[in-house]
Amino acid sequence: MAERVRQPVALALGLIVVSVGIITPTQAQGGAHYVRSEHVYAIPSVSLEDQNGAAVSMPSLLGDDKFVLLDFFYTRCKTVCPIVTSVFANFQYRLKPDTNRVRLVSITIDPEHDSAEALRLFKKRYRAEPGWTFLTGSEDKIQKAMNTFSSHTKNKLGFYPLVFLYLPQRHQWIQFEGYIAVGDLIEEYIKADDREQRRIAGIAHP
Repeated sequence: MAERVRQPVALALGLIVVSVGIITPTQAQGGAHYVRSEHVYAIPSVSLEDQNGAAVSMPSLLGDDKFVLLDFFYTRCKTVCPIVTSVFANFQYRLKPDTNRVRLVSITIDPEHDSAEALRLFKKRYRAEPGWTFLTGSEDKIQKAMNTFSSHTKNKLGFYPLVFLYLPQRHQWIQFEGYIAVGDLIEEYIKADDREQRRIAGIAHP
């Protein structure tokens, strides 16, 4: 599975970056381009519904002591979403056996069509493992989640790739706008994790 996902992602990243012509200050692995920025977000006190139909509190899911990798998607998306979701699948695979260190969260922007059942099928399609939660909810709650991260409008034609990495000890998010390769995402996580471990140990770092 890993190799079947990895190879198409690398090819797709190159093809899409060329066709879209994204101009950003960061050029990374495989010609991927993205903008990296750091933010502090106030997570709204709303509950969404996961792929099993269970209520999930956003503050509890996104605000504890775990790293979080988050994106927005919709199951019928044929452009951005399959690429970013495949990057997430590879990220989870490459973290083994430490997959529990990072919680993966994917929030649909199309709750009208993306029921819990649709999310379960989507999760199965990408062979997502435990620790990766797919969320839906009412239109207003989804909009609140999107507004929190200054994310997409409901115009799916203007959908663009955004990935967020939460650093728990700093209560800070790193935003990656554009196509980030899984290798660069892994490097970002390792760098952040190493710094946090040294911070916990009381060791100074640059």
